[in-house]
Amino acid sequence: MPEFAISTGLPAYPSGLTDKDANLVVPLYKALNTLTQQLGFLTGNVQYSSSEKTNLDQLTSLISHREQRIFVKAGEALSYGNVITLSLSGGKIVAHKADATVLTKPGHAIVEEPAGIALNDFGAALLLTGRTLGITGTTFAQGYYLSTAGQVQSARPHGPGILTQFIGYGLGSAGFYAAMEAPGDTSYGSFCDTTDQIATAINTPQAVTFNTTEISRGVTVGSPTSRIVVSKQGVYNFQFSLQVDKTSGGKGSVYIWVRINGNNVARSASIVTIKDNDSETVPAWNFLLPLNANDYVELMWQVDTTDLRLEAFAAAGNIPVIPSAILTVTNNL
Repeated sequence: MPEFAISTGLPAYPSGLTDKDANLVVPLYKALNTLTQQLGFLTGNVQYSSSEKTNLDQLTSLISHREQRIFVKAGEALSYGNVITLSLSGGKIVAHKADATVLTKPGHAIVEEPAGIALNDFGAALLLTGRTLGITGTTFAQGYYLSTAGQVQSARPHGPGILTQFIGYGLGSAGFYAAMEAPGDTSYGSFCDTTDQIATAINTPQAVTFNTTEISRGVTVGSPTSRIVVSKQGVYNFQFSLQVDKTSGGKGSVYIWVRINGNNVARSASIVTIKDNDSETVPAWNFLLPLNANDYVELMWQVDTTDLRLEAFAAAGNIPVIPSAILTVTNNL
């Protein structure tokens, strides 16, 4: 038998009681023993022998604790196992189906009423973490993400306007273990410039500019257009390519580095040298930069001859436009 670390606090059962007195005392002892055992199971304050562990339900300690359950009002008809998003309305916690395609509907809890919760009725929900039998058909140990209409999916969703939120792990026929994480509000941007960028003077820093935003979320072109601004704190991966062209003979070098908020980033510079007239090269690499909200990043360049430029080429035949500069930014690290 398992040993329970929680005691009833009752004295030893008195011996020598009459049948009448025993009938009064025994129910009390049985009731308190049952309550302490149940509390022991729920809190994990129970020990098993080695032989018991071999026959024990391996998921018995994943019973959802009462402390993890809340009672919600259904803002729409909800089914058992629906992942729900919570809000306040009229002083009540109201639940709707969470949806990865709606940025304002992340998952907060899972419906724990086997019969579901009808519109405007109240019912139990498992908050953030714990075992539930409401989500079925999962693969054991497979991770699952928020999908649409309160469902989960094994594929990691991503893309513009999509919430990437980990919900928990499949337990196969034993249900599902919720371990909800905050939704991944990934920031990203893809930018380019379709004009020639001319070096106005030698040995003079210039900032690469961008006139086209291909796609963007939380990362934008600022003012001036050399500034790439981030909306939230994080570690960002900046990847760039520059179409460097030399317009006359002789050797020329271009230096490339990064600035954050107008300050040079230490050890970020590189040099590229071109030797011939009408020669092109494409320097391309990336930087990992820790940034705060509203920081801006600039890609700097400097030449030792004005024969060097960042040149764009128009579309021709099967070849699309060649921008003078391309930059992509992500923070999904």
